[in-house]
Amino acid sequence: MNGSRAAQAVALCALLALIAGPVLASPARAQQPTAARSPETDAAARESLSPLELELLSHLNDAREQDELSSLQVCLDLSAVARAHAEEMIEKDYFSHRSPETGTPGARVRRADLDYRSVSENLAGNTGVEAAHEMLMESSPHRANLLSSSHEVVGLAVVRGGRYGMMMVQMFASTGEK
Repeated sequence: MNGSRAAQAVALCALLALIAGPVLASPARAQQPTAARSPETDAAARESLSPLELELLSHLNDAREQDELSSLQVCLDLSAVARAHAEEMIEKDYFSHRSPETGTPGARVRRADLDYRSVSENLAGNTGVEAAHEMLMESSPHRANLLSSSHEVVGLAVVRGGRYGMMMVQMFASTGEK
């Protein structure tokens, strides 16, 4: 991607993150997330991710480790919400945190019957996972989502197709138990 297109993509991602911001998914009451925090559960969750999603998770947790933050655990139900949004954006040919059919990230999480204290979302359209991760890290609002110490779990989707080649969705959530 040339410098001009990269700058435009980063600017678009930053604008979308400013518009969407953190989204309250439920009242302060929070239940245990669907993915428990045992290594066995996380290992099983990782087995269900595609190789591209595992690559995205690796970049995400490497960045968190460099910032001395804990790795995020994968939540399969949150990944299903992320995947449905990525597929919808490709199918309907749009790029936005707000879906014309399913609303905001918080609304999508509530509709999936998941109960988190807060939810944040990063979107990236790109031809490669590493390039998308780099773009997100260059955008202050996206970087803040990636490196938030309040996030405990993540749902990931990397779906091939659409105008960018691939659509990536990262959904971050916290239970409020930290």
